[in-house]
Amino acid sequence: MTRGGVILTGGSIHPMVVGDTATAEAVRLDGRRITHVGSLEAARALGDADIVDLEGACLMPGFVDAHTHPLMHGQCGSWADLSMASSVDEVLKLMGEHARLEARTGPVRGFGYDHHRLVESRHPTATELDRVADDRTVMVMHVSGHGFSVNSHGLAEAGITADTATPIGGLIGHDTDGRPDGRVFDAACDLLTGGDGVKVGNHGPNLHLPDHPDDLALMLDAAQEEFLAAGITSVGDCQVTEREMRTFLAARDAGRLRLRVTMYVLSSHVDALRRLGLDSRLGDDLLAFGGVKHYADGALTGGTASAQQLSMIETDKLRLLYFDPTETYLVPRVIQTFHNSVDRQKSILGYESDEKITVLLTDCRTMATPAQARSRPIP
Repeated sequence: MTRGGVILTGGSIHPMVVGDTATAEAVRLDGRRITHVGSLEAARALGDADIVDLEGACLMPGFVDAHTHPLMHGQCGSWADLSMASSVDEVLKLMGEHARLEARTGPVRGFGYDHHRLVESRHPTATELDRVADDRTVMVMHVSGHGFSVNSHGLAEAGITADTATPIGGLIGHDTDGRPDGRVFDAACDLLTGGDGVKVGNHGPNLHLPDHPDDLALMLDAAQEEFLAAGITSVGDCQVTEREMRTFLAARDAGRLRLRVTMYVLSSHVDALRRLGLDSRLGDDLLAFGGVKHYADGALTGGTASAQQLSMIETDKLRLLYFDPTETYLVPRVIQTFHNSVDRQKSILGYESDEKITVLLTDCRTMATPAQARSRPIP
């Protein structure tokens, strides 16, 4: 190898320039920079370089995966793969093998089961997962990434009992006797990360399980290998918390960050961003803050997305949007309260809007009875 650059030639080279479908004869790299795209003669004229013969292969810019989770990908890659499981028994078999061969100590984790594809058409229960191990945490992440089924030890370690309130935006599953059945989804996942772990509140699923920084570094390294092998060179991580931020920064500082990463911080951390005045892009070509990730709902595949119908009712002054049927019982009261307020405002201030006012009725679970407040079950 020379101390100069590298020239790639001898294949179908597509620069992918907007509005231009022409191919190039050669690409030259000097260090980490592309310094020439065009003729082989011009590439050689820039100085000494090693020639790499593509032998007819295609060369094109790397792919951009705009919505992915590299650290989660690497983390789940170290767990049992449950994506092909077709029954609860098969989930338990795969988890048992993982516990014996790889996860000999600490939590036993698996990823990728889909209850719709299991012959039982349901999630594994805590009691069933106890058959894998009952003296340490066993947890399996749903294919949606929006929640887990957890064994009895894991539920106890997280402090989840029959008396644990279901967080707004989350789900804690219960059996017919009212005991936790192992399902912990969306906002309830905060309970699984420990007292000092990442907390996201009602801002989506908490998939940021606590692992040692050295382990997280290895998981990110493994993920980068897979991304690059697939031709993906730039990614947008759309669920960044302090766990991901620290891991990316450590990789960059150690010279191990090989992907270009744009970080989208989870909306649970938006107040901290505001206090810092961080309201635009910050970083460089390798690692940058790019924006904020907001969740509007749960997951369809996980069963936590709302299946309610958005309905509307109009009066001469009001256009009220509400979810039917869970908020229907409030509609008459809201309409009467609204009209009373408008009439009072007119009598005191002499003001009346000449247009209808649109009101979206949301999040009234705190006004409901405890039975109504319980999250709907996942089938």
